[in-house]
Amino acid sequence: MIDQINLKKFDKIYNLTYLSVQKFVICKCSNIDDVNDIIQDIYLEVIKNIEKLDAIENIESYILGIAKNKINKYYGILYKFKTLSIFNLPRVYKSENNHR
Repeated sequence: MIDQINLKKFDKIYNLTYLSVQKFVICKCSNIDDVNDIIQDIYLEVIKNIEKLDAIENIESYILGIAKNKINKYYGILYKFKTLSIFNLPRVYKSENNHR
């Protein structure tokens, strides 16, 4: 649970960084439907680390770094899933030799 002080800190960070994060994610995503999911993941990461953010000098740069990592992870997982599903298709045909 996030306390009131951290909630106010998050609101300030969110308001300062949201537009630049949104632009960054939109430019990097190949599917516009994924944008909101990735942005949500980014800000969930920010909430998890909210107490550590006081020590960070350039918060926008830090959050854009999180965005880059989330995008790479998101599309890396999708790529692996697509690759695995292509090569692991069940065989639906039988060879001529098996039909006697």
